[in-house]
Parts: sequence; structure tokens; C-alpha cells
Amino acid sequence: MSFYSWKTSPSFILASLSLSAFLLLSFFFLPGCLGKVDPWDQFNSSITMYPGQFIGKQILFMADSPQGVIDGLASRGINLKDSAADLQKLTDLVAPIDPKNPPLVPSTSIDILDTRDNPYTIEKRANQLAVWVPSDCRPVGANTPCQCMVCTNDRSLWERIPLIGPLIKSLIDKKVIEASLAGSDCQFLACNRDMFSQYLGSDKPDVCTITEAGKDQPFACIPRFFMIGGGPNPGEFSLAQNYCAGRLTMPVLWATPKADAPPSLPGQSLMTCYLEKGQMPVVVWYSEGQFMDKSYFETLASRYALPDAPSSGQPYVDGPVILTTEALLDPRINPSDPNSKLSTAKLDQVADEVRAIKEKCPKCMAALALKPLFSPIDPNDPASSKLTPNLCPLDYLLAPNKDAPIMDCAKQFDMSEAQYVAARGKLARSVPNSNGNTLAGGHPLVDLIGVGFIANEDDSIPACSAEAEVGKYMSYSRAVLQAYYKPSVWYAVGISPGATNTPGCAFSPTDVGNAYDTMMGEIAGFVSSGVIGVAPYRFLDSSQGLPMACDVKSLAFVSSLDAAQWAQFSKLSSISSDDGAQTLDILKIYESAPGRVTFSAKNAAGDEMAYIAKGENGKVAVYLSGCQFGFASPSGDLHPFSSYTWFSNCQYYFTNQAPKGGNLYSPGTDVPTVISSTQQPVVFSTNGKGGVCIVADANKMIQRTFALRDAAASTPPITPPADPALRKNAAALRCGGCLASTPMPKAFCAYSNAYHFNPGACDIYPQMDAAFYSQNVDPVFMRSIAVVESNLGHVTNGVVIESGPSAPACAVSVPEGSASACARGDKSPSALIDSPSLYCTANDISSVLASKGIPPNIACGLGVFQCLDGLKSDYNPFNPYDSATCGVREFLGSSSGNRYTGMLDFVNTLREQNQYAKAEIGDGEVEWYAAFFAAYGYRGMALPRDSLMQYVPRDANDNLVKYLVDKFTELKTSNPSAYPEPAYGIKWIVTYNDGINVCGGGCLYQTCQEV
Repeated sequence: MSFYSWKTSPSFILASLSLSAFLLLSFFFLPGCLGKVDPWDQFNSSITMYPGQFIGKQILFMADSPQGVIDGLASRGINLKDSAADLQKLTDLVAPIDPKNPPLVPSTSIDILDTRDNPYTIEKRANQLAVWVPSDCRPVGANTPCQCMVCTNDRSLWERIPLIGPLIKSLIDKKVIEASLAGSDCQFLACNRDMFSQYLGSDKPDVCTITEAGKDQPFACIPRFFMIGGGPNPGEFSLAQNYCAGRLTMPVLWATPKADAPPSLPGQSLMTCYLEKGQMPVVVWYSEGQFMDKSYFETLASRYALPDAPSSGQPYVDGPVILTTEALLDPRINPSDPNSKLSTAKLDQVADEVRAIKEKCPKCMAALALKPLFSPIDPNDPASSKLTPNLCPLDYLLAPNKDAPIMDCAKQFDMSEAQYVAARGKLARSVPNSNGNTLAGGHPLVDLIGVGFIANEDDSIPACSAEAEVGKYMSYSRAVLQAYYKPSVWYAVGISPGATNTPGCAFSPTDVGNAYDTMMGEIAGFVSSGVIGVAPYRFLDSSQGLPMACDVKSLAFVSSLDAAQWAQFSKLSSISSDDGAQTLDILKIYESAPGRVTFSAKNAAGDEMAYIAKGENGKVAVYLSGCQFGFASPSGDLHPFSSYTWFSNCQYYFTNQAPKGGNLYSPGTDVPTVISSTQQPVVFSTNGKGGVCIVADANKMIQRTFALRDAAASTPPITPPADPALRKNAAALRCGGCLASTPMPKAFCAYSNAYHFNPGACDIYPQMDAAFYSQNVDPVFMRSIAVVESNLGHVTNGVVIESGPSAPACAVSVPEGSASACARGDKSPSALIDSPSLYCTANDISSVLASKGIPPNIACGLGVFQCLDGLKSDYNPFNPYDSATCGVREFLGSSSGNRYTGMLDFVNTLREQNQYAKAEIGDGEVEWYAAFFAAYGYRGMALPRDSLMQYVPRDANDNLVKYLVDKFTELKTSNPSAYPEPAYGIKWIVTYNDGINVCGGGCLYQTCQEV
């Protein structure tokens, strides 16, 4: 299919206008009643999955010629208003387009009218003409047929963001973020295009009416735009932010159980950080049905509700946090039985969850997150691959009144029709107020429908197509919008190369990349279906530690390895089947666990795929895995095609620019025309019908997406931004991962002016963050350690030093005191000269060794984290990622050691057994003191635990920090080489506190001013 065969909106001609002018003028050019062509039917014949199932359009017929269109309409009793003129339009439509001299607007469709002024759209499709007619153009509400997502803005943004306010203001001025959501309330208002233009059309936001506390209140309103997000934790969201110009606005955070405890909840300061930076967080409650009682959701909602009287200095949340009900709950009594009846008990529990959310947190947005169900499109053919959304579970909860159509749901609940009519509508409310400014459809308890799916786990993937699987869920969102007027939020889309649960179906990397490409191209289609945002499930691959357990795999072959060979699996270069028919060349070991190894290898088609090896009794079963849902490996290495299709389109969507070879270039490089507005506003028809709510369609996305389709072999690599300004912007938008939920203890304030965080350390070596986030450690904290250890981020002549002999990546420390030993063991840097890194060449390493006069067989610390030994055989301490991985491991240690994990237990024991320590170390300060103590272990200094347990203040000015420094000073007198830096732990803590201030990650900063 030609690039030019895509349908182009009439508003396309206004591409060069500003957004506000574009919106105002496009209202006059858009047809008043034009059927919205469903995008998923346009890609190719294999994805024409649901003919007749989409709302708002109907295809009449296909014709081979302009005259065929005229004759076909006439045969259906349709007479055109001006046959001669329309025939000329049709003739022009099929005229060949010169790709070297394209028209300003590549017209791929025309609109004609019959004698009764009914509109028809004729679209060029390859060598045929498709004739479309709207099936229904009258959305709910004659004067306000649309829904606009708007958020209040009733106070100054800048006064709410101390310290980083000026930076965020500069980002907003550049359209990096829309506006602060702190203090805001977001709702879906009944509107029309004129009303929406008023929200955007002036420097001062227009007044709209939003219902708060049961009353209609006037507010200054800010329209919301389609959101692209990421999950499942703050770390991976921040990593993804680096590759999308800092524009991601929907962080997704999974709340999952640990052992038998209820899901742990993201912190309040984290939520406030996101809201202040214009990002709308989604908290996904996922407990596999273990913790569904209403009380858990009351606790969840209360955590993110604005308290009646906020306490000074205590974190709280004031803004629109999206909270889900129990995510992916299968509403059937027996989920393993496709014919199982639906469970009223489960759905009644979910209704209680929704009520708890809205009762305890009025500004929170409740997302009803049941597992989407589908049924055969033909009830008489249950084995058919043609599926249609099954809305009966939602009907039970959302039916607006007892008289609404039943959709043949009674038998799915094993009820009579009369019983079902009496039971349905558990969350129904009355129709909208007469002013039209409350939720259309009248379900204020449910704001959104949460949609999540893991494509590889589906046992009925249409046509074994990842794109078709996405289209299936698009049909679900649109069907929900039509039936219940409820928009959706896609909080998790997981698509992995490899095996699926559909027999005989596996996805290639190109399949996955094309699916993500398709999603980006259909942003306008998402919005017209009521979808407000989409978030990929993961950024980093991992078969372990997933929020939802995954074991999708298919057996590739069996190999015989004895116990010794299995134990040395990481040293194998290849593995073959017992019959010799298959051999996999092992490229990289991803993860190892007892009896199991995940590795990458190229398959027969040349695609790099993930495999799982399971060993037992001399046999190793090798499986093709289907659980690598990220865009990068656990080490941060990006998958070429999927990462390019998603993130280059992501950058293009927000900025009209995309990366090529690490540089920015104009959209004209990929797309032959200047195309429409940057972002897609969330404005859609109330019930998904008709085209009267089309506003600023991002048609540019579908055109660019198709231009890049199947271009895996030629796609340039996606890399972290090289521009320091872009890196700084992305780092400034980072939230979460804080060491503690409280500011630095005041005991450290006496030293606050002695140690400082290098400003350049916030974002240098961005690949290190993958190591930090994979272990849920605050990157700013870890970077603070590197500032102390290797002077990370230091500046020479005004430039941050990243490479060369003086770079932190090349740092080498020498023995102290004795020339024959180091506190942490010896290492030979000369053996590493042949293993240079991007930032530290072999010549750099040799230069460092020569300049310091280091013997060829002795060194105390290497690289950014001065960390000597890694776990993997090819560990290179001069590679920042490797060094960071080693540094995290050394910092965390074990529960019985003298590193952070062990120190957490020690500090809690100290507080239990020493009344003075208990008085000094607050409940929220345990992590600070554990890090303080762990620093000395990292430095190779033994912590005097017994002395600390006997701690007694020596005078009124004494405290535990000063006491320990004095104790180390005493020990240094008798053994200088074992206790070289008595204040070393203070360096870590004070430098980190300064880093919170410098980098602005949403953690609480201690000003050290007297309150």
C-alpha cells in the first residue's frame, strides 16, 4: 500500500497554523456529521477483524473505478447532488501522485452528498475506492455532544513548586508539560468544539464548571491531552522519560503484595512530585484476588486524599490520582472455564472498591479495571476466531437504569431476565444535570474503565498478529464508550517477542515493533474511542520481579548437559539439541536462578530472542520465552526495532521531531509534508458515534508510522539524548525512589556546608540508572556515592567531564599507608586495558596508571563506584553500567552484613535497646542512619557496633552522628589504614541531601534552617 493511501482529515490543511488558531478554524472546515473510519480496518486484509463491530461508520461497497462508485450508489437508490462534479472529484482522487512533487495535502479521500444532503466518504485504497457512510451521527446531547477532559487550575503553579519552580516554568513554556496538577481536579465535561476552543484560546484559561463536593463550582480550566505513560515503577518510568524528550505524562505504579501482606502503596511525596510536574499517576492495585475487601481500598484512597487539616511539614496529596479496582480480576466464577457463569459476588466486591475510592478521595479518579472479556461474534460458532467484546460484567455494574437494553446478559449470570433487571446497575446514578457540565451518562462513581492486557498470555490472538491483538482491545474501549459513555485508560500493554499461549503462534521482534508502531500511529483513533492514555507494561525486560507472574514459553529442544556443564552454563558459547538439528549461539546471559537461566540467542530467522534453560538430571530443556515485555534488556541495552518505533514516534508526537543517528531532524525527513498539531486533545464523542467531536486530529502520526513500517533493518538506534539541556530536562522531571520519606535528620546539619553535590552528576552516564532502578535504589543517592568516590560530575573549564583519563569512568585509587595491600583486596588494572569502555579507552587507562605510578598488580578501587569485583565473568569496572551494578550490590549487601540491608536491621535493634538512640532516630529516619552506617562498610571500615549499642550523650550538644565520628577518630589514631576517614559516612548523607536540592527528584530536602 502506498504511503499516500491513508485517509487525511479535512483539518489537515491547517497544519502550519498555531494550535489555538488551528482549533478555531478547523471547526468550520470539519464536516458536521462525518462517520469516523476505524483505523484498525485500514492496515491490511489480515487485520480486518471486526467488520461491522465499530461504532459510527459503515462501509457500503468497494469499487474499481470512479464510474463504479456512481453506479454502485445508484443501484442502492442513492442519487448524487451533482453527478458531473462528483465524477470529476472521483477521477482526480484516483489520479497517480508524483512522489517527487506531492501536493501540500496528499488528498486520499473526498466527501460527497446525495440529494438529501447525506454525506458519504470515498477513500482511495490501493487500486480500489471504498465508499463509507455514517451509521449514526447524533451523539448524546444536542448542544454538547462531546466529552472534554479538563483539569482545574485555581492557584499559581509556581508558588507550589519551591526550588525547581523556575525550571519547570521554563519547561512548560516550551510545552514540555501542560500544567501542574497539584491542587487540581480533573473531570470529563459535556462540551462542544466551541467550548473546547475557549479552554485553549487565550493566555488566561477560560472558566468552566466542575462539580466539587456536590456543588457546581467555576474554575479556570486547562484541557488535557492524550497521555503516553509507562510502568511499572518510578524507575522504569524515569528511564523511559530519557527517550521521549521528557514528555511522558502518565506514570503507572503497581501496588502488589509481599508475602502475606497487602500491597505496599507508593509514597505521598512521590505522588505530589508527579502532580506538580504535570504527570497524572496511575496506581494499579493487583493482588490476584487476595486483598479485595473494601477496607483495603479505603486505606488506598485515604492515602491520596487531601486531609481536612494538613499538618505542617507532613506530606499529603492534593490532585487527580487514578486508582484502579482489583486489576485484571476475571469476573467469571471459574476463570479457567470459558463457559463459566459470571460471579455477582466478585462484582459486588468491585462495586464496594469503587465506592471506597470515591468516598475517601473525591479528587481521585476511579478506574474500573476488570479483565476484558470477549465472546465469539457468532454465538452459533463458539470456536470462531472472530470475537466481540463481552460487556455483561460492566453492564451489571454500570447499566444506567433498569430499562436500558439488557444485551442478553441474564443467562451469563445464571439468572432469569427479571432477576437480572432487578440486580443490575450497582454503580448507576442519575442522568447529567441540566447544565450539561457533569459527567455525561451519569456514572460519577466510575470515572474510567481500566484496560490492561498481556498479549502473549492470550490463547486466542487473532491471526497470530500482535497488531490485531491491540485492535481487539481498541474495539473493547470503543464498545464501552458507546454503551456506557465511559472513557478508558490503558494502564498496561505487554507485548513480548517469542512464545504466546495461542497454539502455533509466536511473535518476532518485527511483529512487536509493528504493534507498537501501530499504537503510536493511532493516537487519534484512541482518543475517538475515549482512551485518554496508553502505557507500555515495562521499560526493562525481566522474567523475574514482574508485577504479574509470567511463564509463557514453548519447548524448543532438549539438550544433555552433565552437572559440571550445567554449573558452568554462563561460560558456554552455544547449546545444541540432542539430535543435532538445532543450535543456539548464546549471546548474553540475562538472569540466573537455581535450576534456571534466561539467555539471548539468535533463532533461525536471525532474530535475537530470549530463551529459558531449565536443568535437571543431566537434561536441559530449552524454551522460547515470551516474557520479555520491555524495550531494553535488564542491562539497559535497547531492542532496536521496538524501541525505535515506540520512542521515535513518542518524540515525534510531542515535538514534531524525532531522532536519527542521535540527532534531531525535521519531520520532513520522514514525512513528505508538514503535518498537523503536536498533541491530541482528549475530546471525543460522548458515545463514540459520529465525527462532530474531531478536534486537532494527530494525523501526522498515522502517516509517519506507515512510512516507517517494517523498516527494522534500516532504523537508526535510539540513544539517550546527547544534548545536556535535554538530559537536564529529563532529570528534572524524575520523581521517586527516595531513600526515605522524611528529610535528612537535623543531626547532619552541622556538616551541611562541608560537602556538595556536583550539578553535572544528575544525568551523566544515564545508563547507570538502569542498574539503580532494577534494585529500587534512588539514583540520586547512588550518584551521591559516586560524587564522593570518583568525583562524578566534576567540571573542568565549565564542561562536565564524561570521558578521558580524568573522567569518573577511568578513576583508579591507590593503596593508602601500605604499598602492598588495600582495605578491600587487590586488583590488577593492567589486565583490563584490553577491555575499554565508551568513556575510558585503553590509552586512557594506561595514562591513568602511568600518571599515578600504580604498580601493575595493585589498586584499591576502579571506575565510577570504585568497585572491584562484579558478578559476571565479563565485568568491566571502567564501564559505568557495570560499575553501577557492582556499586548497588556493594551498597545493599546482605541482611547479616555491614552494608545497607544489614544496617536496617541493626538500626531497628539499636532503637529497641538504646533509649537515647530511640529518642534521636525518628520512625522515618531509620533509612538515613542505615545508609550513614553502611557508608563506612563500603569504605572498608568496620562499624563499632558494641560502642553504638552503649551510646550515651556526653553533653547537651552531643548526638549519635558526632559520637560515631569521634569514635572513628579515636580508632584512626591506633590504626590509620583501617580507619582512614572518620567523617566518610557524613559525606554520603550531606552530599545526597544537596543532590536532592540540585537534581530535583521529588524527595524531601532538609534546609537545615531552624523551624
